[in-house]
Amino acid sequence: MFKNLLIPYDFSESSHQALKYGLKLVQKFSSKLHIIHAVGVDMRHFPAGIIEWTKDMDSIFHQEIRKDVLKSVDEEVLNNQIEIEIVQDQPDKVILNFIHEHHPDLVLMGTHGRGGFKHAILGSVAEKVIRHSQSPVWVVRNQDDIKKVLLPVDFSEHTEEAVLTAMQFCDAFEAELHLAHVVSFGDMYQFFPNAAPYPFEINEKKLKQQALADLTKLSQKHKSHQLHLHVVMGVVHQEIIALAQRSQCDIVLMPTHGRSGLGHLVLGSSAEMVIRYADRSVLTFLAKDHVPYKKTALGHLLNGKLI
Repeated sequence: MFKNLLIPYDFSESSHQALKYGLKLVQKFSSKLHIIHAVGVDMRHFPAGIIEWTKDMDSIFHQEIRKDVLKSVDEEVLNNQIEIEIVQDQPDKVILNFIHEHHPDLVLMGTHGRGGFKHAILGSVAEKVIRHSQSPVWVVRNQDDIKKVLLPVDFSEHTEEAVLTAMQFCDAFEAELHLAHVVSFGDMYQFFPNAAPYPFEINEKKLKQQALADLTKLSQKHKSHQLHLHVVMGVVHQEIIALAQRSQCDIVLMPTHGRSGLGHLVLGSSAEMVIRYADRSVLTFLAKDHVPYKKTALGHLLNGKLI
């Protein structure tokens, strides 16, 4: 699943968490891991004495990262599966250049947000990487082991692929998978812009029942895993965040589609809001182009079957 991993490392607690989960994947999948520490300044045009000093600092950084890695894996794994690189340049530039050239299967990044309004400021480096990366990006927030995973689904054409990816992810951590669908009237205008305004007599209970039927049908295709199903109604990003908290899920997986990053998120601005405001980890990954699945609750609604 994840054979080639990238972890930008800056010695912060959040990057320690990213390293911790990255090393689990290394051992689970026999992955190759590339750890990059970006110094933040390109020293190539500085005086010779300073350049020599930075070379000494690079060696120190390299040794310190080795020490942190050896807290979780033995030296054989470190020598055979892990590469450490110190680069003198701006972090976002270093990370995106590596992604463009090497196409890692997963990028694990820390974020310095702690809660509430601070989560609106994801961090300029992490935000740039998420927006422009074509590789999956795991935004790691400080937490314990991964035991429960939440995957919001919208029954679009990419959903099957998203569920399979989520199940593989759960297998890696021996975690349980929660599938969720948010019934949102706003989606009706996104997918069917010419639809007339929905009548006020729409029965919320029937909408949820139909959505649950769609979700159950999806889960029956994957009987090898026990899937926990949730249907909620409301503002998409708010309901996803609240459900992750109520269900005590440790990470939210958010499928993306299109050509790059947040500009083409399947759930649009809702997904970006989840990434910004969730108090737990979020992983974005590329899925197929978005085509609405007309047999969802909203599809039945427009056909008059729930009125």
